[in-house]
Amino acid sequence: MKDTLKRFLSGVLMNLEPLNVTTDHVGNFLQTTRMAAEMTRLIGSPKLKVLYDAYHMQLNEGSLCDNIRAYGDQFGHIHVADAPGRHEPGTGEINYANVFACLEKTGYTGLIGFELIPKTTTAEAVKTIMKL
Repeated sequence: MKDTLKRFLSGVLMNLEPLNVTTDHVGNFLQTTRMAAEMTRLIGSPKLKVLYDAYHMQLNEGSLCDNIRAYGDQFGHIHVADAPGRHEPGTGEINYANVFACLEKTGYTGLIGFELIPKTTTAEAVKTIMKL
């Protein structure tokens, strides 16, 4: 049983996700890209990375591209939603063309998940996402 569990866990990747404390997660400990990236760098495991959620980080710290350039090497996954409102890109203040270009320049090749609440309909949100 121990060998089976060890084999299963050997493929598991974990991500730390800093969350906004202004709107959705008041009192959450992990609040900034820097905090999460410093923790993953300190631990030094290739199995532990940062889940970078642009919505949360726009609310907490702004300067998305500066933080992507500084800590992008620690990203294991990306979440996308616009701020404020957590709707699809183009409905708020985040310039996702710049964010995606910055991610590309830093060499990020992982997955990007769209974790959002459609402003109108899911079909319209998907059309917007596909344009990106």
